[in-house]
Amino acid sequence: MTRVQLLMITAECYQGIGKTNEAKQCLNQAFLESGEIDNKNMVQRRQMMIKNRLQKCSTGVWYK
Repeated sequence: MTRVQLLMITAECYQGIGKTNEAKQCLNQAFLESGEIDNKNMVQRRQMMIKNRLQKCSTGVWYK
């Protein structure tokens, strides 16, 4: 498991207990860390996933 994945899981945990700001911080850090991945296709997929979760985190609709 990579640091990016751990940060994304941590963000889900924070969101689950209502700590939205901490969740956003984890997702922003995951986005930065994802830039270090060697595979460019993987970088794009991870960053799209993180952007999607950030948007859901901002709207308060996490699991839909």
